[in-house]
Amino acid sequence: MIIALALAAFISTNVDDLFLLMLWFLKRTSLRIVLLGQAAGSTALVLASVLGYLGTMALAQSAVRWLGLLPIAIGIKQLLSADQDDDRPADSWWTVATLTVANGGDSVAVYIPLFSRYTMRNVGLIIFCFYVSVCLWVVLARLAAAKLARNERIHSIAHRASPFVIILIGVVILCSE
Repeated sequence: MIIALALAAFISTNVDDLFLLMLWFLKRTSLRIVLLGQAAGSTALVLASVLGYLGTMALAQSAVRWLGLLPIAIGIKQLLSADQDDDRPADSWWTVATLTVANGGDSVAVYIPLFSRYTMRNVGLIIFCFYVSVCLWVVLARLAAAKLARNERIHSIAHRASPFVIILIGVVILCSE
């Protein structure tokens, strides 16, 4: 039951992240960068959730929305470097991690109350399920993107749309309460 609940919590809070992961792969970001960034970002979200579970919030709830400035800055950076024929949406795992954290407010909002219902041992099991899910999510996104990447037109559209999608994510986070 706990495993099913952990998977449901992960999937429901990471559907949008699946599309962002596909976008990284469509723009030919390496598996290593995406996996490291996703793992680092997920670790930050889990840590924030555990701190919330323990009663110590790392950020005040009203401050979480300001994380939306991070993807906006990344998207603007990509727009400004677009004419340099740079085909990399992520220069490093840090870019992927930053977007994962900035887009993860819903995860923290779901994980804290979920964790609060269980013992530390069960919370550990839930967190383990999350990390397995992160790996599966990355693999699923890579497989889906590989099928789409064969089409050069889709690759070109993804390359041009990426900064706008990332900026939009930031605006949505910034405007959320």
